Amino acid sequence: MIETQGRQRFASFDALVEGIAVVSESGQVLFWNRWLEGFSGVSRIDALARPLAECLPQLAPSLAEPIARALRGESNPPQRAELARASGAAALTALQPSALRLCVEPLDAYDVLRCAIVSVQDLGDWVAAQPERLAGSAEQERELVALRARVAAQDAQLRRQTELLLRHAREVSEASAAVEEVLARCERERPVALAKSGAAGEAEAAAAAPRVASDPPSEAPPPWSNAF
Repeated sequence: MIETQGRQRFASFDALVEGIAVVSESGQVLFWNRWLEGFSGVSRIDALARPLAECLPQLAPSLAEPIARALRGESNPPQRAELARASGAAALTALQPSALRLCVEPLDAYDVLRCAIVSVQDLGDWVAAQPERLAGSAEQERELVALRARVAAQDAQLRRQTELLLRHAREVSEASAAVEEVLARCERERPVALAKSGAAGEAEAAAAAPRVASDPPSEAPPPWSNAF
């Protein structure tokens, strides 16, 4: 029953690349994920319903007080520990020292009043994964540098286009101002030109008209007027 309930409640912990154990108030293991099986050499079936101190005897002194605080609802800061990791099966043969990061937190998610969740992270695995992470970081850095270069080039092109547009705008503004000045001058000179053309026209009309004498000469009598 404990194994079935643990699998249902904490099945997602099996996918984590770190050890997860859930401990009840009595100190018994309620859940033991696959990572801990491979790390400790203790199977899930053997770990369930057993005290955590029996499953991880080397870590029991480091976990006793944090688990007690977690069962009281208190959080604990992460701590470092050393453990001889089993590279074989159940028997702890071919032990390898591992630097561990331990974290114990309270968990109110089971059929008991309160549980403690214990996470065990092997820093050796983390260090071994660093070259790949660093390679990924270097690739991201190269992509970031290339992206910055493209952005800089686009910014420079946009700046040149902006300067060109501003120069064209200034030229258009200057041409518009010149045209307006010419139109204004034409408007100012138009009445004067009209007045001059009117006076010149009157003078030409007067010059072209026939002169009329004030005292017209008398007409000579016809030749036959002396006959009477």
